[in-house]
Amino acid sequence: MLRTEYGNIAVSTVQIDPFVFAAYAMRGAEIMLRTATLFSKTDVQAIALYNNFYSAMSNITFPPDSGVPASAGGGSLIVGPRGQVLAEDPSNDDAIIEAEIPIAAFCKGRTIHRYPLEVVRPVFDQYRQEMPLNHLDLPPGELPQTNEDMRRLLDRASRWLN
Repeated sequence: MLRTEYGNIAVSTVQIDPFVFAAYAMRGAEIMLRTATLFSKTDVQAIALYNNFYSAMSNITFPPDSGVPASAGGGSLIVGPRGQVLAEDPSNDDAIIEAEIPIAAFCKGRTIHRYPLEVVRPVFDQYRQEMPLNHLDLPPGELPQTNEDMRRLLDRASRWLN
């Protein structure tokens, strides 16, 4: 996270992962910048609402001859802390969108949501993540070169399969 005169800014490329965004909020993120290759507008709105921060999503665009439907690209947006859309470009075109964020007024009365850690901790303590976070910490020559190589690596590293 970067603390700036414009607010505390965090960046993420993950989608539909509420725990990651809650962790950023707990650390004081006020503006969440996100990037995507396809995404859900509802996810961006919900995450901003749940975590009481502003969020901006920049989505990839697809050329007309790519074979990907135009509706799959673009759609970038800026969302307020109540999930309201402040700016949006629904097209699949390269575009710039903007919205004014009254950061001083927002920070003045902002509170971080109360996360019920005592309720969820027993469940999280029992959870076993499938992949270790370092499963791709390999020498360059050992990194998967094909989809099949990646599948074999993931199968070997899986804590759920092994």
